[in-house]
Amino acid sequence: MVELMLGQVANYCPIIARNSISKGATSLSSIWQMIRLHYGFQTSGSHFLDLSEIKLEVDERYGDLYQRLCAFVEDSLLTPESNITHHGEMVAEEEEMTPTIENFIVLTWLKLINPELPKLVKQRYGPELRSRTLASLKPEISQALDSLVSEIDSNITAMRASATSDHPRSKGRPARSKTPVRPLCKEANRPFSHFLSQYKYLPEEDRQYLLKARQISDILDVDADGDDDSDRPRSSLVESSTEPISANRIQTGRSPYIDMFFSESAQFA
Repeated sequence: MVELMLGQVANYCPIIARNSISKGATSLSSIWQMIRLHYGFQTSGSHFLDLSEIKLEVDERYGDLYQRLCAFVEDSLLTPESNITHHGEMVAEEEEMTPTIENFIVLTWLKLINPELPKLVKQRYGPELRSRTLASLKPEISQALDSLVSEIDSNITAMRASATSDHPRSKGRPARSKTPVRPLCKEANRPFSHFLSQYKYLPEEDRQYLLKARQISDILDVDADGDDDSDRPRSSLVESSTEPISANRIQTGRSPYIDMFFSESAQFA
């Protein structure tokens, strides 16, 4: 009977020599050890760190992700044959899946689906969690996962929309035209595609005043689209109003000081 079972196992593992399984295997653990040795993924202490690489794949079902986590944790449980010490001691018995480990798997599963999901599950299933473990609620949570994820996405969308509507830029004045038009010059059949501060017949004092007003407006007045009219030619205007920078030398000297001695025997009234 045992030979028949080992023969069936060998049929599903053709990469390993049939005699190695049917005659050399002493237990199922030894067969798994042969397979691990062949494919080069021996159990080690660093194997558990690969948990950080598990992610929800595109178009992967939530249930499939949970099964992958369970398989990974079960494969990481310590056994006497694993030859891995824990706090300097060998494991005498095979490690079993405890309720705490099951809770850890469910929590990791929820976080991989959506980082906000554990918080929502805690709020939604708060009364049940008072007397039941998280792992025992996994079937109910699985049935409601789609609606829970949709609720989180809706809340995020609403928060973003609210933040956009409350932004100061969204309440600004209507967008100004990027193409300047001077009505007076247009009526006089003169070139009118320029800003008033660039009008060549404008007195210099008025030009400087308009330039300062335009610079302040560019800083404080931003239209609803966040466009600050960056296409306007400002460099020439800014350069014309910039005064030359000068530096003057300042004479410095050492401050006076007085050496004083205060007697400890001095008396004060």
